[in-house]
Amino acid sequence: MSFFKRKSVLKWLVYGVAAVVLLVLQSSRTPSLTLWSARADFLPFLVTALALYEGPYLAGSVGFFSGLLLAVHGITIEGLACLYLSLTGVVLGWLFDKYFRRNVLLPIMAGALCIIIAEACKYVFYYKLVYSLSAGAGMLTLLGSLILSVPAGAAVCFAIRWLHRFFGEEEQ
Repeated sequence: MSFFKRKSVLKWLVYGVAAVVLLVLQSSRTPSLTLWSARADFLPFLVTALALYEGPYLAGSVGFFSGLLLAVHGITIEGLACLYLSLTGVVLGWLFDKYFRRNVLLPIMAGALCIIIAEACKYVFYYKLVYSLSAGAGMLTLLGSLILSVPAGAAVCFAIRWLHRFFGEEEQ
């Protein structure tokens, strides 16, 4: 195996381990932070950062892997996480390659938008239909999820940028 192939395999492994670590951090029971019954979600930030820096194929693959981890871990709402995260990675990777410059604010904003869309779908198709939750409580859950997710998601985006630069320097 050539030197460049080994570095790309190592890069894929590092991103896969990052997905596992982020899932463990966001779903662990002991130190979990909740705000208005909302929990942090870091995986959309990982997928959107990979879409910006590594392209649609790697982002879609890591999104699918992250969605599989979520589907295995959760029993109710995360059934479509594979489709959701992989399509997010592929579509945003294509859009970022085609229309945008590399700016670290793009994956942060895109990750926040993904969380807003996911929480709105959870509210409409789960909390509203099953529990008849009011719109105010749904908005509090959405706001709590954003407050808990965006600061750590920004750190994830900066870490992915650093890893992209690290592996980019190694390959040249």
